[in-house]
Formats: sequence, structure tokens, C-alpha cells
Amino acid sequence: MFDITDPHTPTWVATGFDLGYAGYGVAAAGGYLYVVTGNGGAEIHVYDIVDPASLNVDDRVSTINVPASAKARSLVVFGDTLFVASLEDATEKELF
Repeated sequence: MFDITDPHTPTWVATGFDLGYAGYGVAAAGGYLYVVTGNGGAEIHVYDIVDPASLNVDDRVSTINVPASAKARSLVVFGDTLFVASLEDATEKELF
């Protein structure tokens, strides 16, 4: 995590932590961080980021399992909606 108060000199403020899976994308909204992971049973991990500089694995508040056998790879938050895109699949949906 980086403090970007001055975008010309970002400052590293937190060491991060091990997700336990590959991380593919992130989005932040409403005090929460949404992370796309390689966890097949819970692709989206949701973290409370009220204090981003001290964010750690214990701040995870929930997970989201994308339907079917989708492999989530990116996401975006728009208002109260989370859009998730997955790998191309001939028999499954790619946008949730």
C-alpha cells in the first residue's frame, strides 16, 4: 500500500500480506477493498480498509464465490454494484 497524497512521490506505508492465492485485480469503494484471487471457491475477498496503512489478512470481512466454474480475473465497483469478469469459457458466462 502506498500513500499517494503527493502523486510525484508515493510513499510505501504498509508491507502487505499473503493472500494465499494469486491476486488479479482490486477495487475500492465504501470503505472496502475487493480483491480478485485465484481461490476457486471464493474468488473475491472483501477487506475493511478503514485504516489502509494497517491492512492485514484479519481485516477480511467476507468472500464471494462467482457462479459456476468461472475464474474471476477483474472487477469494478459502480455504485452499489460489483461487476466481475472471468476467463473466457465456451460454456459458461464471462461477466457477472
